[in-house]
Amino acid sequence: MAYVVTGATGGVGRFVAEELSRRGAEPVRLIVRDADRAAQIPGAEVVEAEWDDAAALEKALREGDRVFMVSLPQSPDERTRLQGSFIDAAAKAGVERIVYLSFMLPSPTAIFHHARSHHTAEEALRASGVPWVFIRNGMYSDHLPGWFDEDGICRVPVGDGRISFSYRRELAEAIAITMMEDGHLNKIYDVTGSEALTMDEIAECASSVSGDTYTYQPASIDHWLGEYAKEDLNQDQITWRLSEFEAQERGELAVVSDDYRKLTGKDPLTVRQILERHVDDLPLSGRHD
Repeated sequence: MAYVVTGATGGVGRFVAEELSRRGAEPVRLIVRDADRAAQIPGAEVVEAEWDDAAALEKALREGDRVFMVSLPQSPDERTRLQGSFIDAAAKAGVERIVYLSFMLPSPTAIFHHARSHHTAEEALRASGVPWVFIRNGMYSDHLPGWFDEDGICRVPVGDGRISFSYRRELAEAIAITMMEDGHLNKIYDVTGSEALTMDEIAECASSVSGDTYTYQPASIDHWLGEYAKEDLNQDQITWRLSEFEAQERGELAVVSDDYRKLTGKDPLTVRQILERHVDDLPLSGRHD
């Protein structure tokens, strides 16, 4: 049996691998697309495999493994195809459990389109026969500095809609615990912070911790369509990005849970505390007179 981490070149997967190593889990196996970019974990085995390569996955997944399955960044349809392929391979290999990184309030009718594809993945895992754990997260609070433009303005069109966040290092703790400990199979954990804030409140936090002035001035949908046109996005990508705005405005992204404390015995960091940790990443950092 090994502790298997997918996505160990990215944010959450890398932190999961590091957290497993810190907790003494062994052996650890990292499944990546590019071995040169894998997390540097002492003693870890690194295996290259694409999620739609059945032969490669047959070598990467073995009976009794405890697997962390990251959620892929692809479009919802492509994510569904690739994650279905991975689940099939894991079931065939006879892995002991899959801890899947899902998203809050997954549903076939969710406003946020990515939550729909997460529902599909959860249903596929339930039907696979492999014991599972669902770790549902919100938007990453690590990314909050990037929500403000170079003028310190957040322009997302969400009105007074509240949003909660998940901190990736806290997610990694929760994931490692549910991989290593017994008692978590076929359970769902919403690993979020303890608060859901409006964008005005988040701007106030950023101003308070930085000493600079951050504001919320929502731009129109037409503005964002123009921005997306510069990125050469296809219609599906534009649709799911716009669905995120609507989901926040209508309260779908405001889930607050106590599950992180239940799993770790610690309170999650607040948005203010996270911005304090990432204050140098805020766009007005270093511009004081």
